[in-house]
Amino acid sequence: MWQHPRRNRRGSGDVVGVEFSLPGSMTRRWAAATVAFVALAAGCTDSGPNADEGTVVIREEVVDRPVVPSEPSAQILREQRIYADPAPLGTYQEANGVAPLILDPGVHVFDNLGIEFTLELDEFWRLDWAHPGSMLLTAPDAGLDPLLPALTIHRPIGFAPPFDVASDRLGAGPAGWQPDWRLADWIDAIPQVVLLQEGTIPMGDRVAQWFDVEVDPELGPTKDSCQPGSCVTFLWSGKHTHSVARSRERIRWYEIDDPQGPIIGFVSASDEQWPTFVEAADRLFAGATLGPSAPPPFAERTTHATFVELPSNEAWTPAGIPGIRLESGNFFLVLQRPGQVTARLSSAGGGARDVGIATPVTDWDGTPLLTAAEVVDAITADADQVFAVTDGEIFGASATIVDFDHRGDPLMMLTPERIGFDPTLGGWPREYGRVRAWVADTTLGPTVLYAAGEDERRLENALGELDWFTGIVTICDGATDSCEPPR
Repeated sequence: MWQHPRRNRRGSGDVVGVEFSLPGSMTRRWAAATVAFVALAAGCTDSGPNADEGTVVIREEVVDRPVVPSEPSAQILREQRIYADPAPLGTYQEANGVAPLILDPGVHVFDNLGIEFTLELDEFWRLDWAHPGSMLLTAPDAGLDPLLPALTIHRPIGFAPPFDVASDRLGAGPAGWQPDWRLADWIDAIPQVVLLQEGTIPMGDRVAQWFDVEVDPELGPTKDSCQPGSCVTFLWSGKHTHSVARSRERIRWYEIDDPQGPIIGFVSASDEQWPTFVEAADRLFAGATLGPSAPPPFAERTTHATFVELPSNEAWTPAGIPGIRLESGNFFLVLQRPGQVTARLSSAGGGARDVGIATPVTDWDGTPLLTAAEVVDAITADADQVFAVTDGEIFGASATIVDFDHRGDPLMMLTPERIGFDPTLGGWPREYGRVRAWVADTTLGPTVLYAAGEDERRLENALGELDWFTGIVTICDGATDSCEPPR
């Protein structure tokens, strides 16, 4: 359990300690240095060598610091965040390490909510992710990527409209979401979300209002696609999934007002976890401060999701390659990572074939790739088998077409390698065998348009979508900002 500090007094001359009790067996012990003076009694005649000196005993501070559980698995999550998640890390993770990581007691400043968010913690927490618009904090010993207990903090694009909380009609983009609601009004408008109690917490020069709620499926429609229990859609803060409230979890919501959009905290816990976890969340918000009002951290119609369905007839910027825009007459699926964007008309054949764009930065040995010719050389030098090298054109630029097969280590990196991280996830090509690549110099730098599949048949299927894909892609002209999203 998480509790306020308690003092333990022991016999004279022993250490006086302060303990914080934390979830599980991890305990933080602050052992104050003890100085014990042994005074000589008056009239003492002992003639030992140090008889006229006092004795000083110094006991150093002892701290049991929690560690992230299942560290090898945590490292895989970090590598996925570096190489497979296109959203920027933000200044906190750039400076302090990639989540999941332990937050020590003390001051921590985040910028991923768009507004400066400062936490002054008096106990350990674990940060599991910090994404543009949202972050997740939990107990240090919770399972990785926990369902419960969790404290997520959001900068919402909007709340789910009352008539859509139990539907699956809400998708990416601001359309359909309610951006201007107060949380109290939203709760009042959803009969199946029952308000149990509410209150306030002073938070610097602001006030956090809190609401304890429960979801009751007998009072209105809910979705059965959530566990535990059924759920209603709550809000969207730009990540690839919508936040939902479940019927079989304890819930406290916090709202901190801001002229450019509120900050929403969301505690979810089991009955057993609830008392101590919600008290810890209250202390966290009581010790938090916000900087000056600032807008949310995402531009309109920019997607940071690794996988998302985009609506038709809207121009979107993918975070994986910021210099392009995508617009289709049909709904379509986008998969992206730093340096790569692929798109599909359906999820059929996922992982078996792809069409997309890649912007490599180095070869597999780390040598920078500055021109299309260097990319072609990297492919032809190390691919398992090269079938043909011919001339072509993409996006109005002259290109070299390389038809090849490769199933070993990737040929090049799409993002610079980071020390301490396995670069494999950042390599290209991956998960393919047969590839046809058009390589050209564009305003993006060396650019690869490709169709790929596990075998010859799937390559042909991918080639069948190539004309559609090139038709939905616009490469930005940096000189004219032609790809700037609408304001």
